Amino acid sequence: MHPLDGCRVKIDRARFHIDEMRASVRAFIDRSPFKVRGDVHETTREVVFIAEADPEFAGVPLGITLIAGEVVHQLRSALDHLVWRLVVANTGRPPPGTKSGFPIFRDAAGYASQRAQAMIVGVSAQAAVRIEAAQPYHAGPDAEKVLIWVLHELNNTDKHRMIPVTTTYTFVGHVRIIRTDGSFVDILPPQEEMRHALHDGMEIARVQMTDGMDGVTFDIPLGFDVAFDQAGGVIRHPTTSLLIDATEYVSRLIESFGDEFS
Repeated sequence: MHPLDGCRVKIDRARFHIDEMRASVRAFIDRSPFKVRGDVHETTREVVFIAEADPEFAGVPLGITLIAGEVVHQLRSALDHLVWRLVVANTGRPPPGTKSGFPIFRDAAGYASQRAQAMIVGVSAQAAVRIEAAQPYHAGPDAEKVLIWVLHELNNTDKHRMIPVTTTYTFVGHVRIIRTDGSFVDILPPQEEMRHALHDGMEIARVQMTDGMDGVTFDIPLGFDVAFDQAGGVIRHPTTSLLIDATEYVSRLIESFGDEFS
């Protein structure tokens, strides 16, 4: 067995849970928790499109949040497992005590602290350089948006409470007026995104009424997705895509240590 196989199987497990999440999110979306209604304001000659929640909608199922926690746990465990293997490869024996792990710090002073350095005692000098190079603080003011920091924050959150998610993440493909003769006009351009948590009564679009609008219908495709309310410094990012990115990042990071094992 290759020394990294334990890390790899944990990453595979994370991918398994991501597939679970994808299916659960799809099932949630297919229930169409929101629809859009058009309110005509005669005084201002406007049509205002409002998101309307299904009366039975009770928020994102908690099972989706639990699956997200399973993913981040496996990824964090794979990183800690990597350090354990690095110590064994360099010293021939397991790390002493219980402080071994992959340090993740958003500032250089924190990484230089005794607590951080105690986590990698026993790794080779080359491995220590690689671990330091992966630290979020190298991104400066964007340190909290780095994937490894996002993973760190999600994992810490999951250990103490449910990871908060937004009701939905939504986009408007377009708002299209369809006239009685079959012709149409696009009011909002295709793929205009709205990175806001969707809620009951939220205004989606506002259209000025014009002559000839009597009897027209509106085509407003409304897409849903589940998003983390906040993950590190990342706000309202769809859960599935963020966890996929984090998983692939951790996989590449671990494989970059391959030459530590002969």
